[in-house]
Amino acid sequence: MESGRRFSVTAVTALAPMIWGSTYLVTTEWLPPDRPLLATTVRTLPAGLILLALVRTLPARRWLARVVALGTLNIAAFNFLLFVAAYRLPGGVAATLMGVQPAVVLVLAALLMRDRVRPAHVAACLLGIAGVAMLVLKGSSAPDPVGVAAALGAAVCLAAGITLTKYWGRPDGAGLLAGTGWQLTAGGLVTLPLTLAVEGLPASVSGENLAGFGYLIVLGAVVSYVVWFRGIEKLPALAVSVLALVSPISATVLGYLVLDQTLSPVQLAGIVVIIGSTALAQPRRASGTTTPSQEGQNTMPKTVAPRTVAVIGTGKIGQAIGRLWLESGHAVVFGSRSPDLREAELRGLGGRAVVVTQAEAMAAAEVVLLAVPGEAVEALLDELGPGLAGKVVIDATNRLTYVEGRWASALEPGLTEGRWMARRLPDSRVVRAFSHVPDELLWTRGALQSHYWAIAIAADDAEAKQTVAALVRDSGWTPVDLGGLDDSAALDPGGAVFHLFYTPTEMRDVIGASAAVL
Repeated sequence: MESGRRFSVTAVTALAPMIWGSTYLVTTEWLPPDRPLLATTVRTLPAGLILLALVRTLPARRWLARVVALGTLNIAAFNFLLFVAAYRLPGGVAATLMGVQPAVVLVLAALLMRDRVRPAHVAACLLGIAGVAMLVLKGSSAPDPVGVAAALGAAVCLAAGITLTKYWGRPDGAGLLAGTGWQLTAGGLVTLPLTLAVEGLPASVSGENLAGFGYLIVLGAVVSYVVWFRGIEKLPALAVSVLALVSPISATVLGYLVLDQTLSPVQLAGIVVIIGSTALAQPRRASGTTTPSQEGQNTMPKTVAPRTVAVIGTGKIGQAIGRLWLESGHAVVFGSRSPDLREAELRGLGGRAVVVTQAEAMAAAEVVLLAVPGEAVEALLDELGPGLAGKVVIDATNRLTYVEGRWASALEPGLTEGRWMARRLPDSRVVRAFSHVPDELLWTRGALQSHYWAIAIAADDAEAKQTVAALVRDSGWTPVDLGGLDDSAALDPGGAVFHLFYTPTEMRDVIGASAAVL
């Protein structure tokens, strides 16, 4: 069942590069010659406006810069450079150069999202480049250097766009059509003044030109980008990027069917190699997970035991985890030093969200998440620590320092963060959790790739540990037990899993056999 859904998502996402593969044919046969800016603008701006007319939703002000950045990378720069390459290079050379794009994604995802680089991923990238070369690279003439630079630039833009789209996710309250429309519109607006200033409008447009533009707007932009961004949400970044190699397969098959080109045995072998590389890059079930969902889910798992949870701290970590719990059906009481100022923002997270003072939040729940900055923990515990007596306290705080170019714990050597918290709260049931994953990805990975990724937890109290393990599962992550609080150094700053992502099986490989999936 799970593999069937994963295949369905992959197959639907592959439709986008299949459509894009026709760009070379449409550009050379139907569009006005040597007008890459015009082709980009006409393809993207009308498509974006069509989607915005359907949804009638505009991005929040704080998202405008990101929309422009994504629109420039995914739409404006990528399409412009792609058309330059299509005009100046044989389709095979352009497609082969674009084949380096998954390798760029592999590096960017490792640097930005802490994705682990696996041998299978490297092999998939190399096979993809080799397969594209076998499929479409012909002749020995020296390629146009501007075309080469454009193709490589398009590959980098697409890779950066995929990675940042995955990294930033989609704004709260924005549907798939709205997010796609924003990017297409932003990209078109970026290229519109350049089109008018550099290329101008053509003196005449033929019926063939109109047909080509219509095709690119409807299928080449509206349909394909909606499908593409849906795939980015549901699949790992590399898995999506390798699917882009389906484009040269489509281009070659269209050349065979429409332009009476031939298909050699080497080209057929190249198709097989590309298909193998896409399969190799797709996510697989990690043994040891309870309910893995590597292709991601748009809906959170619903809890079977709703409870009220207090979240102390309204920054990125508190909001992300609180939102995950709200989506799963829990009631969340956010504790803020300035509840009046944060109420509208936090209640906008949905569900049964309540915003009160920190003391009131602690009193309202038997399970309390501490998600305040490390430098604020001491003052918080001095003032409100007694109110946590008898409660399960989830410690997601870190006392950080920077030593020789890397994060480290600011505590004395040998003292774990969890043990320090337990000493400060001797009457509380302290569980260490949610402290080692980059805060900006807590929501997206929990909500869109439910139960694929691991959260390490540690506690001395077995019952409290099970309570928190259930809350970790309800948040879309899979809990991995490291043991007691003295055994939890691996998830502290500078530890083996700090600021890194692992599947449950991979985390056990890093920590050792003593780590157990709960």
